[in-house]
Amino acid sequence: MAEIMATLPIVESELPPVTAQQPQLRVGVLLDSLLLPNWACHILDEMQRLEGVELIVIAVETDDSSVSSIANYDHTPKLVRLWCDLDRSFFSKRSAHHDAMAPRRFTPTNGVVITSCPAQSGIHAFIPQTISKLRSMQLDVLLNLSSMEPTRELQGIAKHGLWWFGDGNDLGTDLFWLLYERAAVFDNTLNISSSQFGTATLPGCCCAADKYSLFRNLTESYWRRWGPVQRGLNEIRYDGQVHSDRLVTLPASPHTRPRNRECAGLLIRLLGRMLHDCGLKFLQREEWFIAFRKIHGLSGSTSAKDDFTVLRPPAGHFYADPFVIEREGTTYIFFEDYSYASGKAVISFITINAEGECSPPQVALQEDYHLAYPCLFQWNREIYLLPETKNCQTIQLYRALNFPHQWEIAHVLQEDVSAVDSTLLSHDGKFWLFTSGLNSDGQGFDGDTELFLFFSSSLSGPWKPHPKNPVVTDVRNCRGAGQMQKWNGQLIRPAQDCSSIYGHAVVLNHIDVLSENDYRETPIAVISPEWLDRNLGTHTFNCSRTYEVLDGRVPVSRFWNGRDSARFETAPAAKPLFSGFNDV
Repeated sequence: MAEIMATLPIVESELPPVTAQQPQLRVGVLLDSLLLPNWACHILDEMQRLEGVELIVIAVETDDSSVSSIANYDHTPKLVRLWCDLDRSFFSKRSAHHDAMAPRRFTPTNGVVITSCPAQSGIHAFIPQTISKLRSMQLDVLLNLSSMEPTRELQGIAKHGLWWFGDGNDLGTDLFWLLYERAAVFDNTLNISSSQFGTATLPGCCCAADKYSLFRNLTESYWRRWGPVQRGLNEIRYDGQVHSDRLVTLPASPHTRPRNRECAGLLIRLLGRMLHDCGLKFLQREEWFIAFRKIHGLSGSTSAKDDFTVLRPPAGHFYADPFVIEREGTTYIFFEDYSYASGKAVISFITINAEGECSPPQVALQEDYHLAYPCLFQWNREIYLLPETKNCQTIQLYRALNFPHQWEIAHVLQEDVSAVDSTLLSHDGKFWLFTSGLNSDGQGFDGDTELFLFFSSSLSGPWKPHPKNPVVTDVRNCRGAGQMQKWNGQLIRPAQDCSSIYGHAVVLNHIDVLSENDYRETPIAVISPEWLDRNLGTHTFNCSRTYEVLDGRVPVSRFWNGRDSARFETAPAAKPLFSGFNDV
């Protein structure tokens, strides 16, 4: 591979002059060659699409054929290398993404400048004339995707510093031990060296870890490298700098490279995991249910002794994503009603009267495609419903014609998108749309890791994307888990924690900043599964003036669950609903 990369010719473009008033962000990217790993090409492709960025590709000229931006494992023990090859062979066709390390030639568009700079062979360092040439470019950012060491000379070239990722072999070692220890998540980070704050790390995307495959974790990690680069560039474009308060100093990795003995231990662990999970999958499946109880005040202060009313679904169904609304003395709880037979869900509801009596479930809305997450929204005395319509490739808002039984499509907020758990908010004279999944589709769909924000002056649009999108990139605290709520006058956003498993818990976030230019939030409390005995997870929480509603799931037999129809049960709370609560 290195020999092929070294023989590719560089066609040099004319470098544009630097004007007194430079309208764009000048970003230089150091490469070993124009033949790159897929993940590096992905970063360059995305950077070319970014408005306000002038991309200058700088190819490093060296006679050293060992130079390559693709990591090699020549010194890896034989058993580890054999297992890595088998892992790659087995899981490459079962991965959500294409192989991040597969080579691809970068194709420049949109006036991208390509130039070259000579380096000294063997020591991976630039000659003085090259340093002078780089300085003359007056770069705002220098991103190092080459094998060049991040030297002090390189760190002082660009206005906003030198940006680079850690060594690929170190990443493989860290992810090996992550798999060995069955860690829930891993971080994607970007190193930044600047004269302002020295060397620090910009956190990127926190992803859920695969518990079976090193290849899938490596692939996911490499594909996510665009995230912290995009975040840093957005901060410079809109705020004029990378915020130093968001930078962290990470300790050196404590992991050593695995040996054959540790690889054998990992293989035993992986076999045990697979046998255990396959056995459970054959015998059981998870049944989602909804639960509700009265609350005491808007802050949701309930006692651990307060019982829940649990609505169990009939055989062949599950109930999830409850939303609650009160109207003319009656409480309505809308929820996803999924049928295994049809392979899709409708939106159903129950009512609770003033005496606490509950009606059986009734269908509120059904379409030819799957519906979920029935986000309720009131505006100008009308009631709207924003269900998940991912299978229709839309985000569409329904208006009640005859509440709660008859609805019409009022506005299509987004078209040709794969979006999940979209949530509407009216705040400070604008409408805000939170949604997830927009950066992925098909086999590689991921609705758990990135949160996108849009705003508009009207429900009918147009909807403008937030300049800091994605505004949240953390699988532990991203995907919507309910309607925004006001506690003590402060906005609270429920979000899902999907780190260890989809829908594990709900995290309540205080929205610190919500504007057309910025978004920030702080976690203040967690709803973990332990609020009810045998519960395995919770991924939606909502409340009205009178009731709080949430969902959960329990294991049931794949062959029989004993219920022909929906059933209400009384269940005592096992512990207080919130943990780690901090007053806002």
